[in-house]
Amino acid sequence: ICRDYIAPNLKLPKKDLIGSDTIVMHLRSGDNYHRIFDPPTNYIPNPYIFYKNLIDSYDKAILITEQDRENPLVHELAWERKVTIQSSTVEDDFATLMNAENVALSGVGTFAMAAALCSSHIKNLYTTDLLLTEHLNYTMLYNTNVTVNVMELENYLPVFPCSWKNTEEQRKFILEYK
Repeated sequence: ICRDYIAPNLKLPKKDLIGSDTIVMHLRSGDNYHRIFDPPTNYIPNPYIFYKNLIDSYDKAILITEQDRENPLVHELAWERKVTIQSSTVEDDFATLMNAENVALSGVGTFAMAAALCSSHIKNLYTTDLLLTEHLNYTMLYNTNVTVNVMELENYLPVFPCSWKNTEEQRKFILEYK
């Protein structure tokens, strides 16, 4: 439905296809990092190790994130020589994700997942086992031509009950989790 009915109606800039040597990773920043959440939310971010493993597996990496750079992972990933950081318009960032063969999600969230569902170019989706069943998530690509690769996170921040507060301890945890 997304590929056939939604994608053709999106007003996005034209982009070159992004081939098999590149991983396009979404990293949520902005609203998830502006304040301490009380009560906590269930928009749990992926840990640094998720992105690092993907960067090591590809020749090039494009990191899609917001301009504010408040997510502490952005600063660590910026040191990686293979990484190009893209913080553009919503339309441009969405088009980049849609034109990639290899896409990585940011944790619990819908932006990159929506692009993956609309994409006719995606071959591999990378995610962790963090998800909310009531909105867009990686299980929606099961039984399609997309290979869904799931990293299981043991002893990580739980989605339920809601646990993301954006405290200094949690920000340190997502950087150091192994």
